Amino acid sequence: MSAIQRISFDTYLKFFLIGCTTFYIPGLHFYAPQEMFFQYGVMGFLAVCLFVPRTRPFTNFYLALILAYVILNTVLFHFTPNSRLKLLNFFLGVALIKELAERVDLDFKAIGNLLALFCALNVIWLALQIHNIDPIFKSSMPQNMPEPDQVGFMGLKANLGCLAAMAFPFIFAANPFNAIICIPLLWFGKSSTAVVALIASLLFLLWHKNKKIFWAVFIAAVAAGVFYILKIDMPSGQFPKRFNIWFAGINYIAGSKPWFGMGLGSWAVTGFTTLQENGQPQTWTWAHNEFIQWIFEAGIIGLVLLYCYFKNIWSRIDLTFHRHRMAISILIPLVVVSLFHFPFHLGRFAGLACYMLACVEALLQEDYS
Repeated sequence: MSAIQRISFDTYLKFFLIGCTTFYIPGLHFYAPQEMFFQYGVMGFLAVCLFVPRTRPFTNFYLALILAYVILNTVLFHFTPNSRLKLLNFFLGVALIKELAERVDLDFKAIGNLLALFCALNVIWLALQIHNIDPIFKSSMPQNMPEPDQVGFMGLKANLGCLAAMAFPFIFAANPFNAIICIPLLWFGKSSTAVVALIASLLFLLWHKNKKIFWAVFIAAVAAGVFYILKIDMPSGQFPKRFNIWFAGINYIAGSKPWFGMGLGSWAVTGFTTLQENGQPQTWTWAHNEFIQWIFEAGIIGLVLLYCYFKNIWSRIDLTFHRHRMAISILIPLVVVSLFHFPFHLGRFAGLACYMLACVEALLQEDYS
């Protein structure tokens, strides 16, 4: 691989990851533009990959089976415009994972430093927003809150915490000291899930590095995490509503199409709704749990295939290898965040989520420490 090819690949990868995360058009609903950026960004990325020889082979029978299943499921049972659009996103995501897994650089110093810099820029932007200065973004609800929202570049508070948790393994791998920048994002993000995800990944890494440091950090992190969850997030959190929505979704699918599900994208158009404190309805466009939403959309068969995929990942893990431990440290925050958020369904995080899965697959191909 020539140096020019390597530079082009790495440059486009960084542009794609940060571009997905930050892309936003003021005044417009930010989900659709982010989805568009992801789609065209992946297409461009696949074009770049045609010029770059692969570093390692990657095949995965279960990932291929899942893709084949959702294609057949959509064509045979749910051939609607909405499902066809989501199938396109699903296909692009799988193609991105494959191409990245074959070419991604497993020295995370550059990407870790880039993510640390991006987190630092979010902290700087937060400082401006705290002082009612925001020359780019506007409040998402100016009629209720005309002052700038304290969300950095991330559009929503919870996304700050998700960014910190998902970026943490790469930042820590590049320079453990730089991981400090994740703390203010967790604080302002007010997401218990993100706090748990980051702490779990950190403790896993420390357990295999130094047991004494692990126990010291464990006590401090758990105490701080419990305080944060109980005093900061829980009083204003939506955990009870989420549980009610999940139960409603499971009941709905159990009484309709449990085996094949309702089709990709069906959760968003079903119209699950709860009442807010002000008496206004709140529509849950996403389940805020990727696994329950997958069951709702792909059914029991989809759940079985997903289980087989993760079981296959687990069967290849040997924790005596450093790179396998790194793979688990990446997978932990991705799975934990997916339990209460929707990183794969949000264009802002879809690229980063696919990159994380690709890194896990690539790292598991390496059987040396």
